[in-house]
Amino acid sequence: MNNITLIVNAALNAEIFTAEQVQQFLEQSREIPLHTFKGWKERGYIVRKGQKAALKCDIWKYSRIEQAYF
Repeated sequence: MNNITLIVNAALNAEIFTAEQVQQFLEQSREIPLHTFKGWKERGYIVRKGQKAALKCDIWKYSRIEQAYF
């Protein structure tokens, strides 16, 4: 499971998009119009102070730190 899958599932559960709409987005542009802060910045958009997210979900983040399990 990758971040795109996590975001799509969260959008479907929150009923932001329907399954048909998601399918159309993926067929046309291979992504849905929901991104992380970093994702919007990479695409050249301005994220203004005070703007709120349309959806909050947990995503994977690569880390090199090993965690100790006790």
